[in-house]
Amino acid sequence: MRPRISDEHYAESFEMDWDNKDNDLVKKASKCEDAAEAVQKAGDEQEKRIDEQTKTNRKQRHEIEAKIPAEKRLREKALRNGSIFQIAMDGLCIIDVHGKILKANRASSEMLGYSIAEIVGMSIRDFETVETPAEIQRHIQKVMDTGSDRFEMKHRRKDGEIVDLEMSVNFFIGEDASFFSCFFHDITARKQAERLLRKGEGDLKIRTKELEEVNSALRVLLKARDEDKRTLEEKVLLNVKQLVAPYVEKLKASNLRPEQRTCLSLLESNLNNIVSPFVHELSSKYVGLTPKEITIAHLVREGKTTKEMAELLNLSVRTIEFHRRNIRTKLGIQNGKTSLMSYLLSMEDH
Repeated sequence: MRPRISDEHYAESFEMDWDNKDNDLVKKASKCEDAAEAVQKAGDEQEKRIDEQTKTNRKQRHEIEAKIPAEKRLREKALRNGSIFQIAMDGLCIIDVHGKILKANRASSEMLGYSIAEIVGMSIRDFETVETPAEIQRHIQKVMDTGSDRFEMKHRRKDGEIVDLEMSVNFFIGEDASFFSCFFHDITARKQAERLLRKGEGDLKIRTKELEEVNSALRVLLKARDEDKRTLEEKVLLNVKQLVAPYVEKLKASNLRPEQRTCLSLLESNLNNIVSPFVHELSSKYVGLTPKEITIAHLVREGKTTKEMAELLNLSVRTIEFHRRNIRTKLGIQNGKTSLMSYLLSMEDH
């Protein structure tokens, strides 16, 4: 930087010239002052440019120093991502928009049976066994439009085996090129288990239907058997009551010797033992009725009149009427217009 000329020096010079020199010298002095100011101004601008350059150099140095660790971190991140790409348990492929595989990891190699070098450069059409090329292209376009998709595919391995794969695909638009990232894992064992389960469920439905048909047939047979049994029991009971019991009662009312009465007593007891299971079955229908009332109820159902029942059972008409009233009361027949025979027949239907 040039030394600055003192203002006092110029002032003394001007005073001297004013006194000793003419106007030409004054003009020369003015020009010298202008030149000095120009020099001073140029020096200031030079200093300003130097300061600005220094600041710029310092900023660039800081940016370079900051960039070095960032680049180092990026290199380390790329190494980590590359390691993760290769050690991932799921298959992972990078695929271009035409379906060509650009990159593959070891898991995809193991699942598909090809080496990584063989997979790279192949097309996804080389593995697909279900979708046609046109369908694959439509699927690619769908993922490009939506950005992602999840689905299941069947791929053929190098050895010809078909494997079921579950896919998760994402579409990325880059500055240089667009691509798909495709993660997939083998679900063949799960699909086989599902098929076996569906087959088992189908077999179970068939067997269940067959058992239902057999049970229906058994229910029909059991119902028919129960009806036949009930009919037989009722016939036996009625036959005993109608064809045997009246004569037993008449014998009891006749003059018999002691030994005859003993035989008659044994006969009556044995008959009661024979028909007691039938009476028990019928009592379940006519809850609360006595054995005598059950007998009369069956005779009513058969259409016997009060007089006929009195003769058969060796009882008076009034006794039969008394039992009939008891039967109506116990069965809850309050309306006198309701026929006891019709009511008993309707009970038998149920």
